[in-house]
Amino acid sequence: MEYKGELIGYTDLAYIKDQRAELGIAIGVSQYWGKGIGFEASRKMMEYGLKEFGINLFHAETNEYNMASRRLLEKLGIKK
Repeated sequence: MEYKGELIGYTDLAYIKDQRAELGIAIGVSQYWGKGIGFEASRKMMEYGLKEFGINLFHAETNEYNMASRRLLEKLGIKK
């Protein structure tokens, strides 16, 4: 993932099978946390997965104490 010409993280799809995939997202540059960049990148990756692979069920994991990541996943529609 690139933002303002700087590599700041990644988003990906893994374990694609039977219209399911695991969504991965990481922003390693903390100054960009909480700005909606991860949400937009994840949303676009999910749209890509649906369009290109027919994925309609996404899984993701985060540490239970990482409240920002939990909110991001909930905003994307991923339920516990």
